[in-house]
Amino acid sequence: PRVLIRSQRSFGMESAMDQDFRALAECPWLEEWASIDSTIHPDDEMYAVLANALGTRRAQMLYFRFGSELARTVSQIARWRFGNTLDHVRVMEFACGYGRNLRYIVSLFPKENIIVSDIQEAAVEFNVSRFDVRGKISVHDPSDLHWTERFDLIVVPSLRWEERRVGK
Repeated sequence: PRVLIRSQRSFGMESAMDQDFRALAECPWLEEWASIDSTIHPDDEMYAVLANALGTRRAQMLYFRFGSELARTVSQIARWRFGNTLDHVRVMEFACGYGRNLRYIVSLFPKENIIVSDIQEAAVEFNVSRFDVRGKISVHDPSDLHWTERFDLIVVPSLRWEERRVGK
C-alpha cells in the first residue's frame, strides 16, 4: 500500500520537504525496511550534518532513505555478481560509521558473514552490539592495515580521507 501524504503548497510550488516525503512514500521497498532498527547513535556525524542543516524530522527521513537506497544498490550488485543466493557472500562495510547503511545490509546477508570496520572504535562497538555483526578497528594509515581475512564484497559508501602532515 502507498502512503498518502498531504501538505500545504504555497503558490502551487511543492516544498523540498514535500518532495522528499513523496519520494519516500513512493519507494517500492518501503515495507521491506519496516522492521529495521531505527536507533541513531548520538555521535553519528552523517546524521548530525543533516540535522544541523535541515532539522531533525527531515534529517531522519533522509538519513534512513540514503541508507536504504545504498542497500538496494548493494543488493543489486551482489545479486548480479553472486546470484540470488547470498548466504555464502562474505561482506565488509569499510568506514562504516554508526550504521546508516548497515541497518539495512544486515537483512541482505547472514550477520555472521558481515564485518564492519572504522577508525572510530565507538562506531564499531555500536554496530557490533546493535546489529550483531563482527567488527574490526581500522587505522589512519592504510599501509598499517594488515588483515588476512578475505571478503567477496567490500562496501565503502562514505570514506572521508584526511591527509595529515606532520610538522606542517
